[in-house]
Amino acid sequence: MGLFFFFIGIYLSIKTFKQFRSNQEVLTTDHSNLGVYNNVRNPYYSSVFLISSGILLMTSNFLSFLIIGVNWLILTLVIITVKEAKYSNKSDTNYLKHVLRVNRLIPWFNQYFEINAFNSKDQIYLEQAGDFLNKELIAPVMGIYSLSLPKLFWFRKGVCFVSEQGISFYSYDVFRGHYGQLIAFDKISSFVYGRGTLGYSLKIHASNTSINLYFIKKGDVEEFIKFTKKRIKV
Repeated sequence: MGLFFFFIGIYLSIKTFKQFRSNQEVLTTDHSNLGVYNNVRNPYYSSVFLISSGILLMTSNFLSFLIIGVNWLILTLVIITVKEAKYSNKSDTNYLKHVLRVNRLIPWFNQYFEINAFNSKDQIYLEQAGDFLNKELIAPVMGIYSLSLPKLFWFRKGVCFVSEQGISFYSYDVFRGHYGQLIAFDKISSFVYGRGTLGYSLKIHASNTSINLYFIKKGDVEEFIKFTKKRIKV
């Protein structure tokens, strides 16, 4: 494992050096969306982190993991205080989008995560949801649904959508059959949404239940968020 990180770090440093010398965009702008810069914002720092981590891991010392963590923290603080500080007050929308999409030191897995459109099989699933709950589906999204209350550690794959009355969830499988749930807008106490390591997620807390939708891979998440924010009172 140590050798793997070491050689990956060497490879990344060579790729970064070559791109820095040959790519005019890197030389003339504050950031670049090309090559290695499309995977991590500070590839030189990343290569240093990988090389040093590889050397530490090759020592087979338990303290190496602690030193790697400290090393990551130091490099992150250096990047924030030295490199990113001078860009923090700039209204460069391209740079801000780059910051949101690409991590500073270690690549995010979610930057490769894409939302797909519903296929023909999914359309049948959506029709079943509308018929079972007798509601019009607004901005449906599909993912893994978990219920915290009143059932702990309860997971089902299904579709979540906005209706006129609230947020609804529908799921079906041959073993457990149809399942539907509606949370009225006036019962929602908090609505949290974001894009984590494994994709988009939604968290909805109400007075009598708490549900989460993870690994959202299909549907228009932005539309779902927009419709929900218009209707909830939090």
